[in-house]
Amino acid sequence: MNQIKSPQPLTLLVAASALLVASACSQTAESAAAQQEVVELAPMPQPNLEQTTPAVARQIRERQLWQFRIDSNEGSTPQQKGTAMGELGALYHAYQMEAEAAVCYRNAQALDPKAFRWPYYLCQVLGRTSQPEEALKACRRAAELNGEDAAVRVRLAELLNFLGRPEEAQPFFQQALEIDPSTAAAHSGLGQIFLAKDPAAAASHFEKALELQPDALAAHARAAAAHRASGDEARAAAHEAKAGEGEVKLAEPLMASIQGLSLGQQLYRQKAQRAIDAKKFDEAEESFRRAVAADPLFADLRVALAAILVQNNKPGEALEQYQLALDLSPKHPRASFGAAFLLQRSGRDQEAIPYYRVALETTPGHRPSRTNLAQALFETEQYDEALGELTLLVAEEPNDISMRLVEVGTLIKMDRFREALGRLEAGVTELEGHAALKQTLARFLATVRDDELRDGARAVELADELFKAEEAPENAETLAMALAAAGRFDEAVQVQQVLLATAQEAGRNNLVQAVTQNLERFKRGETARPPWEVQRSSSVGPGPRLDGGPDGGPAR
Repeated sequence: MNQIKSPQPLTLLVAASALLVASACSQTAESAAAQQEVVELAPMPQPNLEQTTPAVARQIRERQLWQFRIDSNEGSTPQQKGTAMGELGALYHAYQMEAEAAVCYRNAQALDPKAFRWPYYLCQVLGRTSQPEEALKACRRAAELNGEDAAVRVRLAELLNFLGRPEEAQPFFQQALEIDPSTAAAHSGLGQIFLAKDPAAAASHFEKALELQPDALAAHARAAAAHRASGDEARAAAHEAKAGEGEVKLAEPLMASIQGLSLGQQLYRQKAQRAIDAKKFDEAEESFRRAVAADPLFADLRVALAAILVQNNKPGEALEQYQLALDLSPKHPRASFGAAFLLQRSGRDQEAIPYYRVALETTPGHRPSRTNLAQALFETEQYDEALGELTLLVAEEPNDISMRLVEVGTLIKMDRFREALGRLEAGVTELEGHAALKQTLARFLATVRDDELRDGARAVELADELFKAEEAPENAETLAMALAAAGRFDEAVQVQQVLLATAQEAGRNNLVQAVTQNLERFKRGETARPPWEVQRSSSVGPGPRLDGGPDGGPAR
């Protein structure tokens, strides 16, 4: 499968691409040897997804399969396996599956001990599951791995203070402020530590926190307590008057990513759907882009974005998103159909074929996939395979006249005239003389290049019935062909001359050209050329129609 790189600088997506294309041949001898080291891992958890919504269950299962593919790939390095496990843990974390997330984070840390994210997330999860001592170990490890992150030092200091170790906590709050002086949570934490031993210093820290985050109204109550303890009743009263709800917040980009995996991408999807309902497709595109940024590893989001990109006439970007979705979920039916459709629409039939096969493997009853596959096979002159698909289409839906005609056209293209005649006869019988089938049968009998099968008399009989039912130009043309096949050239010329005048009057230039050619043949005592050998836009070609579009792809 050709991969197209995303133009968006998304860290998670880059990591995913690296995992998916891991190549053993590019590894050095040292890295290959390191890969053989046995790392003890806990069994991967299998959470019960029955209580989740279908969309969430699909998101999680897709990520589970992605992690399994990376883990079972012999070319994956321990770091790559660790990243896949950690990303799965992040999704569990986003949906409050803390126990499962902790297992994944521990495994990720064991496989990639230099990665900062996994102990950081493990600290957060264990803190929420009332395992503060274990959380403390993870937080220390994260702080050691990243000396430039203020947030992890605040979390480490908060844990130490919670465990009754304020003297150990104080240096970490101070380190956070050295890294980022605007860390209001560090000032708030220091204020709480100083409250018992230096109320004036505590008040100063609380006021600095309020200066940085004026909406953190709960800090006013703490500032009031600090001023009162230091004897400044006036300031205490001023802060008490402003006290309210709203805690000091710590900016944690990594935790924002976790929230984006669940609530974030869901909110953007809902916003996109509202925009679609209002036919504001540019807004829908932007919302789906944000949803993809929130969870770059969820193929469904990329498929939804691709469909909107098609709507907004951006087929190149849409194809890119479909192929990225297939990198993540190789059997995704809608992504397979969407990529195939866009490739076929741009004339790349051979490239489209394997994508249609994947779509049909997943959803065998998806008719647009089979129809378009038949067309792609026909256009690439793989007639035997095209015929197989067409026969299935006719069997599934006998009333689909266009597919019956395409099936006959394919047999004719393969010079299997007797089989083509049999299919036409069957169609006329089964569908009680359907006009399109009857007309095709009449033209076939009048022009087929097989003396044993050509039957001018019967062709005239069929064509005459059609013309009497409707004196349309197409029926007149069929009648002229049949008359010539029966040796009645003078009559054929008369009909053809009337047809020519009608075509000229209507301005149907392509039809005029073909009618003129046959008229000259009839004047010379020659029968008409088979219509399937005459290329003109007014006739229906032997290839199937291009059916559906990305929005009509098979659903999961």
